[in-house]
Amino acid sequence: MKILSPVLSSIICIALACARPAAAELSPAEVYARAAPAVGTVELLNADGVAIDLRSAVLVAKNRWLTVCEGLATAASLKVSSTSQRLDAQLVVRDARRNLCALATPEATLSATPFAIRQEAPPAGLRVFAVSNALGLGVGISDGLVGGVRSFPEGSYIQFSAPVSPGSQGGALLDEAGSLLGIIEYRHRSGQNVNFAAPAAWIGEMEARAAADREENQRHEEAARLARDGRWTELNSLASGWTTTTPESPQAWRFAAQAAAQLADTAQAVHAWQGLQRLAPDSTESGIGLGTALLRQGQVEQALLLAEKLVARDAQDASIWFLYAQVLRAAGKAGEAEVACRRATELDPWLLYAYAGLAALAEERGDVAASLAIWSRLSGLYPDIPGFRYQLIRGQLQAGQPARAFKALTQLPAGEAESATAHYWQGIVLRKLGRPVDAVTALRQSIARALPGDAQTWIALSIALSELRRHPEAIEAAENALKADPENPEAKFWLAVQLKDGGRAAEAVAIASGLLASRPADPAAWRVNGFALAILGKRTEAIRSFEKSLELDPRQGKVWAALAETSYADGQDEAARRAYEQLRTVDPEYARQVYSTLIVTYEERAR
Repeated sequence: MKILSPVLSSIICIALACARPAAAELSPAEVYARAAPAVGTVELLNADGVAIDLRSAVLVAKNRWLTVCEGLATAASLKVSSTSQRLDAQLVVRDARRNLCALATPEATLSATPFAIRQEAPPAGLRVFAVSNALGLGVGISDGLVGGVRSFPEGSYIQFSAPVSPGSQGGALLDEAGSLLGIIEYRHRSGQNVNFAAPAAWIGEMEARAAADREENQRHEEAARLARDGRWTELNSLASGWTTTTPESPQAWRFAAQAAAQLADTAQAVHAWQGLQRLAPDSTESGIGLGTALLRQGQVEQALLLAEKLVARDAQDASIWFLYAQVLRAAGKAGEAEVACRRATELDPWLLYAYAGLAALAEERGDVAASLAIWSRLSGLYPDIPGFRYQLIRGQLQAGQPARAFKALTQLPAGEAESATAHYWQGIVLRKLGRPVDAVTALRQSIARALPGDAQTWIALSIALSELRRHPEAIEAAENALKADPENPEAKFWLAVQLKDGGRAAEAVAIASGLLASRPADPAAWRVNGFALAILGKRTEAIRSFEKSLELDPRQGKVWAALAETSYADGQDEAARRAYEQLRTVDPEYARQVYSTLIVTYEERAR
């Protein structure tokens, strides 16, 4: 006789409890009082023990909790909290195709009674309750009606109207007797009042399905491990083989999309999301993933058509509106993008990146104060999210407020203060404060902590060293930037600048010429080319480069001055005077300096 595993035995025992006379209907307060102790919060922790995500879980047997699988693979460890207890948790059963996972917690005295499970499908119109830890605010209850049972590739889900929010996934959908109808599945959410739950009847099938999908689960675990370790090339290889041998596996396509995104392979990312969309054509997840990948690939028109289709299909999903806003912004429709971002925040006030989108749009229209206000608010409300504070620092620097940026740096979370990013911004801020020596020290500390391939910090170090006139070191730093990212145009530009300033103008011209071949509309490339040619005494060519740079961007005071000086040196006095008059229009203060050091000299020569 085959002995059942403890997990399966306990789940089946609970499932059999459905064979009982119908229980009396309970009031919402009674449902909540009975259910709340059996609804827990699952914390997904990173390697440092910091929570990176939260979701709900339901107690289905002694020390056995059920939640959704999605996202669990990103966690280094798991915790389940219930009432006053916070316990370590281990994944013991994964039904990946149905996105249901069972977690085991250590033997402990729980005050909660596991839910009784209702096996039969609920009729449309049945009153139901969603009990979950929505938005991480604590376990709460909402009510609504069953809209019907709807078919998805994984099976038939219960559609219901009780409001749910991020964090509700894995929570309990209950009938009026407090019996468990389903597990809330936020991934299939289709709007403010169109939500879905996996039927509780599936719980008893989980272990058998997991055993049948053992090879699939092993691939999932290996893929999750590679993702946690950041081994994206290996994950890409695994996922590619997985999608080939098992093209009906949604997990395979998800991991393929994740690896492609990390490797900046936009074409492969589009292909992966299209693969997932073929399996679930009405999936919001695949729609948003595909739209984002198309946008990154530069296919703005296709992304816009898809986003419009998604909005028309589900105008109550905040994440769709945020995608729509991003696409509209890329299409140059800033006004419409702001409307879409605001709609996203109305539908989901906790969608933080929609506020970030509003900040970026404010910055683009020149409203620095509005952008700074948003970043300041976000960094104050969420001090443990360093990205918001870094955006605030960047904005303060752009607004000419380096002292405030330096103060913002002191308010980073303790664990972030010694990171490569923190030292990078410290270097940038110190340079703006006129402390290039300290900036060099900070930037070298950032490089020592950074991952290989970080060109931006090498560029910043090169600029700081050039301000100290340490030209050989500045050239070396710029060369390292180009080694880190050989196709980076900014690294090429700064190497040309440092070579020009370091007495190697001919090499600077060679690099600038390469830049101009690929970026003929870049005024900076024409500018550095002109300065290097002037140093080499090639005044006619230098003048043409300066004129082209100013044609593309006439606001460059130093280039007008260089044009005036080079024209005088070439004997073109009238052209030099015209350039000087333009400089007076663009930068009167700098024009006065140029007059005393340059124009007077040439006027005296003329006399």
